[in-house]
Amino acid sequence: MKYPTFDAVSAASHEQLARWHRFLPVAETFEQRNLVKFIGERLAKLGGITDVISKKIGWEEPQEKEE
Repeated sequence: MKYPTFDAVSAASHEQLARWHRFLPVAETFEQRNLVKFIGERLAKLGGITDVISKKIGWEEPQEKEE
């Protein structure tokens, strides 16, 4: 899974934020760490990863499509 842009995080749904929070790889750069922090802050404001969202997104990381 690729890291989103700050604009994408700003516009993301509660579910999308939860997916990123659960499945993004460990941040390696300063910008990635800031994105992870921003995702966490937005997700917390929306109520975190609820039981319903957790069940919906599951624990299997989605496979990226080959381009």
